[in-house]
Amino acid sequence: MASVDLEKRKREEYEMQLFDIHSRSFYTTLKDLIYESIQSNCEKLCKSIETNYKLDLNDAALLKEEGKQLIALYHQNAQSHLEIIENTVNKFINIPRNVLLDEDKEQATQYTKEEFLNLQSRLKQLQQKVKHATMLNAALKQELQEMTEHKIDTNMLHNLCDIIEAGIDLPVVHNNMLKLTEKWQEVNNQLYQLDSTDTENIYRLNIDSSELKTFDEMLL
Repeated sequence: MASVDLEKRKREEYEMQLFDIHSRSFYTTLKDLIYESIQSNCEKLCKSIETNYKLDLNDAALLKEEGKQLIALYHQNAQSHLEIIENTVNKFINIPRNVLLDEDKEQATQYTKEEFLNLQSRLKQLQQKVKHATMLNAALKQELQEMTEHKIDTNMLHNLCDIIEAGIDLPVVHNNMLKLTEKWQEVNNQLYQLDSTDTENIYRLNIDSSELKTFDEMLL
Protein backbone atom coordinates (compact mmCIF):
# COMPACT_ATOMS: atom_id res chain seq x y z
CA MET A 1 0.00 0.00 0.00
CA ALA A 2 2.81 2.39 0.89
CA SER A 3 4.57 1.72 -2.44
CA VAL A 4 1.32 2.42 -4.33
CA ASP A 5 0.85 5.73 -2.52
CA LEU A 6 4.47 6.65 -3.22
CA GLU A 7 4.09 5.85 -6.91
CA LYS A 8 0.89 7.90 -7.01
CA ARG A 9 2.59 10.90 -5.43
CA LYS A 10 5.45 10.68 -7.91
CA ARG A 11 2.96 10.64 -10.77
CA GLU A 12 1.16 13.63 -9.31
CA GLU A 13 4.43 15.57 -9.04
CA TYR A 14 5.13 14.80 -12.67
CA GLU A 15 1.65 16.00 -13.67
CA MET A 16 2.22 19.16 -11.66
CA GLN A 17 5.38 19.90 -13.65
CA LEU A 18 3.54 19.63 -16.96
CA PHE A 19 0.00 20.90 -16.22
CA ASP A 20 0.54 23.03 -13.08
CA ILE A 21 -2.17 20.84 -11.52
CA HIS A 22 -2.44 17.13 -10.78
CA SER A 23 -5.39 14.76 -11.13
CA ARG A 24 -6.11 14.39 -7.42
CA SER A 25 -6.41 18.11 -6.76
CA PHE A 26 -8.59 18.54 -9.86
CA TYR A 27 -10.92 15.71 -8.78
CA THR A 28 -11.08 17.07 -5.22
CA THR A 29 -12.13 20.47 -6.58
CA LEU A 30 -14.93 18.90 -8.64
CA LYS A 31 -16.14 16.80 -5.68
CA ASP A 32 -16.25 19.86 -3.42
CA LEU A 33 -18.28 21.75 -6.00
CA ILE A 34 -20.77 18.86 -6.20
CA TYR A 35 -21.10 18.64 -2.40
CA GLU A 36 -21.60 22.40 -2.15
CA SER A 37 -24.29 22.23 -4.82
CA ILE A 38 -26.11 19.38 -2.99
CA GLN A 39 -25.99 21.20 0.34
CA SER A 40 -27.10 24.52 -1.16
CA ASN A 41 -30.09 22.98 -2.98
CA CYS A 42 -31.18 20.98 0.09
CA GLU A 43 -31.01 24.05 2.30
CA LYS A 44 -33.04 26.07 -0.23
CA LEU A 45 -35.63 23.28 -0.35
CA CYS A 46 -35.98 23.18 3.45
CA LYS A 47 -36.19 26.96 3.62
CA SER A 48 -38.91 26.99 0.97
CA ILE A 49 -40.98 24.33 2.82
CA GLU A 50 -40.62 26.17 6.12
CA THR A 51 -41.72 29.45 4.56
CA ASN A 52 -44.58 28.15 2.46
CA TYR A 53 -46.10 25.94 5.16
CA LYS A 54 -45.34 28.29 8.07
CA LEU A 55 -43.96 25.59 10.32
CA ASP A 56 -43.75 26.09 14.06
CA LEU A 57 -40.48 25.68 15.99
CA ASN A 58 -40.80 21.92 16.51
CA ASP A 59 -41.65 21.22 12.89
CA ALA A 60 -38.88 23.56 11.72
CA ALA A 61 -36.32 21.73 13.89
CA LEU A 62 -37.55 18.40 12.59
CA LEU A 63 -37.32 19.68 8.99
CA LYS A 64 -33.74 20.79 9.63
CA GLU A 65 -32.76 17.30 10.79
CA GLU A 66 -34.51 15.78 7.80
CA GLY A 67 -32.58 18.16 5.56
CA LYS A 68 -29.23 16.93 7.01
CA GLN A 69 -30.26 13.34 6.36
CA LEU A 70 -31.24 14.25 2.81
CA ILE A 71 -27.80 15.81 2.22
CA ALA A 72 -26.09 12.66 3.55
CA LEU A 73 -28.27 10.50 1.29
CA TYR A 74 -27.37 12.55 -1.75
CA HIS A 75 -23.65 12.23 -0.82
CA GLN A 76 -24.04 8.48 -0.53
CA ASN A 77 -25.83 8.12 -3.86
CA ALA A 78 -23.30 10.40 -5.56
CA GLN A 79 -20.34 8.10 -4.79
CA SER A 80 -20.82 5.93 -7.87
CA HIS A 81 -20.96 9.03 -10.05
CA LEU A 82 -17.90 10.48 -8.31
CA GLU A 83 -15.94 7.33 -9.12
CA ILE A 84 -16.76 7.79 -12.80
CA ILE A 85 -15.68 11.41 -12.58
CA GLU A 86 -12.42 10.43 -10.86
CA ASN A 87 -11.59 7.85 -13.54
CA THR A 88 -12.33 10.38 -16.26
CA VAL A 89 -10.06 12.95 -14.63
CA ASN A 90 -7.25 10.39 -14.24
CA LYS A 91 -7.65 9.50 -17.90
CA PHE A 92 -7.28 13.02 -19.23
CA ILE A 93 -4.85 14.45 -16.66
CA ASN A 94 -2.23 11.78 -16.95
CA ILE A 95 1.28 11.39 -18.35
CA PRO A 96 2.06 7.97 -19.86
CA ARG A 97 5.00 6.14 -18.33
CA ASN A 98 6.89 6.16 -21.65
CA VAL A 99 6.80 9.97 -21.87
CA LEU A 100 9.58 12.08 -20.36
CA LEU A 101 9.65 15.82 -19.95
CA ASP A 102 12.60 17.69 -21.47
CA GLU A 103 14.15 18.35 -18.07
CA ASP A 104 13.95 14.62 -17.20
CA LYS A 105 15.28 13.12 -20.43
CA GLU A 106 18.73 12.65 -18.91
CA GLN A 107 17.12 10.15 -16.53
CA ALA A 108 16.09 7.91 -19.44
CA THR A 109 19.38 6.01 -19.07
CA GLN A 110 19.59 4.15 -15.77
CA TYR A 111 22.89 3.03 -14.23
CA THR A 112 23.78 0.25 -11.84
CA LYS A 113 25.58 1.00 -8.60
CA GLU A 114 28.88 -0.24 -10.07
CA GLU A 115 28.49 1.93 -13.17
CA PHE A 116 27.65 4.91 -10.99
CA LEU A 117 30.80 4.39 -8.90
CA ASN A 118 32.92 4.12 -12.05
CA LEU A 119 31.44 7.34 -13.40
CA GLN A 120 32.07 9.03 -10.07
CA SER A 121 35.72 7.89 -10.14
CA ARG A 122 36.16 9.17 -13.69
CA LEU A 123 34.60 12.47 -12.69
CA LYS A 124 37.13 12.88 -9.85
CA GLN A 125 39.97 12.14 -12.25
CA LEU A 126 38.69 14.73 -14.70
CA GLN A 127 38.36 17.26 -11.90
CA GLN A 128 42.02 16.65 -10.95
CA LYS A 129 43.10 17.08 -14.57
CA VAL A 130 41.15 20.31 -14.84
CA LYS A 131 42.74 21.54 -11.61
CA HIS A 132 46.25 20.75 -12.86
CA ALA A 133 45.52 22.33 -16.24
CA THR A 134 44.28 25.49 -14.50
CA MET A 135 47.44 25.70 -12.39
CA LEU A 136 49.64 25.13 -15.46
CA ASN A 137 47.76 27.77 -17.41
CA ALA A 138 48.24 30.27 -14.57
CA ALA A 139 51.98 29.49 -14.44
CA LEU A 140 52.32 29.91 -18.22
CA LYS A 141 50.48 33.22 -18.11
CA GLN A 142 52.80 34.47 -15.36
CA GLU A 143 55.86 33.34 -17.33
CA LEU A 144 54.57 35.05 -20.45
CA GLN A 145 53.93 38.23 -18.50
CA GLU A 146 57.46 38.20 -17.08
CA MET A 147 58.92 37.60 -20.53
CA THR A 148 56.88 40.49 -21.90
CA GLU A 149 58.00 42.82 -19.10
CA HIS A 150 61.69 41.91 -19.61
CA LYS A 151 61.53 41.73 -23.39
CA ILE A 152 64.90 42.53 -25.02
CA ASP A 153 65.16 44.35 -28.32
CA THR A 154 66.47 41.73 -30.76
CA ASN A 155 67.72 44.43 -33.12
CA MET A 156 69.92 45.82 -30.36
CA LEU A 157 71.32 42.34 -29.67
CA HIS A 158 72.12 41.85 -33.35
CA ASN A 159 73.88 45.23 -33.44
CA LEU A 160 75.97 44.34 -30.38
CA CYS A 161 76.92 41.03 -31.91
CA ASP A 162 77.96 42.76 -35.13
CA ILE A 163 80.08 45.23 -33.20
CA ILE A 164 81.79 42.47 -31.20
CA GLU A 165 82.44 40.38 -34.32
CA ALA A 166 83.79 43.42 -36.15
CA GLY A 167 86.07 44.24 -33.22
CA ILE A 168 87.69 40.82 -33.34
CA ASP A 169 88.97 41.55 -36.87
CA LEU A 170 90.70 44.87 -35.86
CA PRO A 171 94.16 43.98 -34.42
CA VAL A 172 95.29 47.62 -34.64
CA VAL A 173 92.68 48.71 -32.13
CA HIS A 174 93.67 45.81 -29.91
CA ASN A 175 97.37 46.81 -29.92
CA ASN A 176 96.57 50.45 -29.28
CA MET A 177 94.50 49.45 -26.26
CA LEU A 178 97.45 47.44 -24.90
CA LYS A 179 99.82 50.39 -25.34
CA LEU A 180 97.33 52.72 -23.67
CA THR A 181 97.00 50.32 -20.75
CA GLU A 182 100.79 50.09 -20.33
CA LYS A 183 101.04 53.89 -20.38
CA TRP A 184 98.33 54.23 -17.80
CA GLN A 185 100.19 51.74 -15.59
CA GLU A 186 103.39 53.74 -15.93
CA VAL A 187 101.66 56.98 -14.88
CA ASN A 188 100.01 55.24 -12.01
CA ASN A 189 103.36 53.88 -10.74
CA GLN A 190 104.89 57.36 -10.85
CA LEU A 191 102.00 58.79 -8.84
CA TYR A 192 102.28 56.00 -6.31
CA GLN A 193 106.01 56.72 -5.70
CA LEU A 194 105.47 60.44 -5.06
CA ASP A 195 104.78 61.97 -1.66
CA SER A 196 101.31 63.47 -1.48
CA THR A 197 102.85 66.71 -0.12
CA ASP A 198 105.30 66.96 -3.01
CA THR A 199 103.11 69.11 -5.21
CA GLU A 200 106.02 70.28 -7.35
CA ASN A 201 106.89 66.79 -8.63
CA ILE A 202 103.25 65.93 -9.09
CA TYR A 203 103.07 68.52 -11.84
CA ARG A 204 106.36 67.32 -13.32
CA LEU A 205 105.53 63.72 -14.15
CA ASN A 206 107.62 62.08 -16.85
CA ILE A 207 104.83 61.97 -19.44
CA ASP A 208 105.27 62.80 -23.07
CA SER A 209 102.32 64.93 -24.13
CA SER A 210 102.84 63.95 -27.75
CA GLU A 211 102.23 60.29 -26.82
CA LEU A 212 98.97 61.16 -25.08
CA LYS A 213 97.85 63.06 -28.16
CA THR A 214 98.74 60.08 -30.33
CA PHE A 215 96.73 57.74 -28.14
CA ASP A 216 93.83 60.16 -28.18
CA GLU A 217 93.85 60.21 -31.97
CA MET A 218 93.96 56.40 -32.15
CA LEU A 219 90.90 56.08 -29.94
CA LEU A 220 89.01 58.54 -32.09
